[in-house]
Amino acid sequence: MALALAFTQVGCQAPPPSSRIAVASAGRISSLDPAQASTLSAIQLISALGDPLYRLKRDGSLEPRLAASAPFLSDAGRTVTIPLRTDVLFHDGTPFNAAAMAFSLRRFLSIGTLSYVVGDRIASVEEADTRTLRLRLSRPSTSLQGLLTSINLTPISPTAYSNHQDRFLHERFVGTGPYKLTRFSEHQQRLEPFAQYWGEAPRNDGLDLITLSNSTALYGALRSGEVDLLLSASIDEDQRHALHERAIAGVLQESVGPAMEIGYITLLSNQDPFRDPNLRRALAVSLNRTEISERVSYGLRRPLRALVPPSLPGGNLASWPKHNPNQARELLRAAGYYRGAFSAVSALPDETRAKGVIAFSSGNHAQGVALAARQHGISSVIIMPADAPKTKIDNTRALGAEVVLYDREHEDRDEIGARISQERDLTLIKPFDEPEVIAGQGTCGLEIAQQ
Repeated sequence: MALALAFTQVGCQAPPPSSRIAVASAGRISSLDPAQASTLSAIQLISALGDPLYRLKRDGSLEPRLAASAPFLSDAGRTVTIPLRTDVLFHDGTPFNAAAMAFSLRRFLSIGTLSYVVGDRIASVEEADTRTLRLRLSRPSTSLQGLLTSINLTPISPTAYSNHQDRFLHERFVGTGPYKLTRFSEHQQRLEPFAQYWGEAPRNDGLDLITLSNSTALYGALRSGEVDLLLSASIDEDQRHALHERAIAGVLQESVGPAMEIGYITLLSNQDPFRDPNLRRALAVSLNRTEISERVSYGLRRPLRALVPPSLPGGNLASWPKHNPNQARELLRAAGYYRGAFSAVSALPDETRAKGVIAFSSGNHAQGVALAARQHGISSVIIMPADAPKTKIDNTRALGAEVVLYDREHEDRDEIGARISQERDLTLIKPFDEPEVIAGQGTCGLEIAQQ
């Protein structure tokens, strides 16, 4: 069940024109070798130092970068021919060509930490001529776009890596990107614009990158002006919200990029209690993703109902159902999960129960009593504070209860309950100090012990 999408948040001070920019992100960078890099910080840095063959656009199509045009598929999708640009140089001045691209691909397939992602799909890498690369696939691939846009397949200079064909080179990177690396440590990197870059030149005099260990340090560095730009998805929600508010006030400039990660929950459906499909369906419709997003991230994390990111084709589809608490309760009841309120209402003598019940609660017990009353076909009156969450008040009414609101600062719910109970001859179902409620809630502990 996908819950929320975490976006990369960028906050920045307004730097003076034609200056160096100090950039902060989370986590140290232990290796700059594209055959080993796997952390977000390393991938971001390599993206500035190198270029992929293609870039994936928001509509899911390929934008040529080091490739000159779109790939050509033949042999029923098992041969991929890629024309390459002829105006590209590596940072060491050597030319980028089919031989350099083939060197980088073969090296990754040989020693790459993530080479298992490619697996045996690439049967061979060939140089059709100096400006044409050909990939022979063992079978047609549905993930060809991901392969051709992978940062881990960023080409590197065969000359610079001649002694590292079969081992990693951690502290250097010689690629084709808009910046070249002039200094590297795990926590600090210095980048200079590459004067012979084939594409659009950087609009600054260089980048000074620092990695910090925690959210507070990242937040403080931007607030104090120690850095000009914060590029990280690793900010605590309260601090993320504070930066967002400062951006709204015009103190910072903020940019929100495509999602970098998806938060989700997995259930072991081959084990109890989740073997029961009613319970799984109940959990699916009980998740209020919008409310979770609002309460946890102030609405800055987009709620999802599928595992496909919105930036990809099919990302707007909703695989899982919407929040439906009434359906969730019915499904839980069908699965045998009824607790305190249902137990208490069920235990009443038939004649007493038929007259109806009354309860007071801020929301949870209220909805439980209202549902139990509806399932027994009787009336219910629920006394709720006027400042209770609107969703709980609405849900309680939707379950058929008559909701009586009171001011918790100036009125006593016990007195209101006792008066209405006496006037209408209703049975009061207390939220916690009621033996049958306690017994019903105790079935949860029994089930835990049984498992």
